Amino acid sequence: MSEFAVRSKGYTPFANINSSLDVELNFIRFSQSVLLQLRSSKSSSQEKIKLLSLSKEKLDEFFEIRISGLQNKLKQARNESGITDSDVKRINEQLHEQVDKLTVDQYGLLFESILPGLTQEKVCFLSSQQWSDSQKDWLKQYFKTNLIPLLSPISLDLTHPFPRIQNKTLYYIVALSGVDAYGRENGKAIIQQPQVLEQYVHLPSSFSSGRGEEFVLMDMLVQEFAADLFNGLDVEGIYPFRVTRAFDSENYDFRDCDQGVASKDQKTRLDGKIVRLETSKSCPLSVLTYLCNTLNIEENDIYTTNGPIDLNVYAKAISSLKSRQKEGFQILFEGINNLMGQTRKKVNTLAISLKQKLGRLLN
Repeated sequence: MSEFAVRSKGYTPFANINSSLDVELNFIRFSQSVLLQLRSSKSSSQEKIKLLSLSKEKLDEFFEIRISGLQNKLKQARNESGITDSDVKRINEQLHEQVDKLTVDQYGLLFESILPGLTQEKVCFLSSQQWSDSQKDWLKQYFKTNLIPLLSPISLDLTHPFPRIQNKTLYYIVALSGVDAYGRENGKAIIQQPQVLEQYVHLPSSFSSGRGEEFVLMDMLVQEFAADLFNGLDVEGIYPFRVTRAFDSENYDFRDCDQGVASKDQKTRLDGKIVRLETSKSCPLSVLTYLCNTLNIEENDIYTTNGPIDLNVYAKAISSLKSRQKEGFQILFEGINNLMGQTRKKVNTLAISLKQKLGRLLN
């Protein structure tokens, strides 16, 4: 039994916190066991990516509801029972360590098992290093035509304060150097990824490299071509990030929800405290420090990944592919039914003609 558990034995506020902590840790352990079974499963990689996406969604909800609830209990215990800052720090570090392990397991399963399996199943998600020259030219034109009109970079300076960051929405913080057209030195800018477009690009078959259905993730597209948005400035780096906000049940309006389930639009508008910041491992310490200070979060609230922040994009891309296949099958079946109907009409006409001829011969 830990020192914290011994000191808190028999004291209700501490016991409640220990009990809550055990519940949260058990959820993480259960999620890890599910990933372990998923790794050894003989299911197709397309089915595995759906379950991995579900695991990521449940982890998001874990932060929105469970972690925020535990933080409220810690705050109450600190006020009522004298829980110390070192106790709070120890609990947060323990949670961070376990969640970090779960995140590593999720991305390990993605890159070591699922994506290679999808490649064998003729579904490829291409990195920028895998683009051919013709694919890169087409993607750059797609970026100029479809994304540039929707992207609105905001310079982060005294005249442009840091914007309100929406819940579970992907942003990019851009490190800049140089002087703009107005003679101002710019150090940072922020870009919000547009929500009106799908978060992936399905390459046309005419640009396929022969590996099957090929996709490019939208965040990779933005990071590759976003320099075109900053004429005259040097882009030192583009780093995606996303925050998860606590579920504020007191100020949340359920009247527009169906049976108490929040819609997607409502989920992006949660206004609670930030309980998690996700960003890439390539994000430098100076940018992380800036985000921590600006968003008023602690170091333990930061979680880095070595891949796309939103894992659901893979499942959505494959679902769109299956929808297209389903539409194709429906068109094929309709064509076959029409052909069979026409054939039946011709057979019936021929049978009537033969019957009439036989009748004339018998007479």
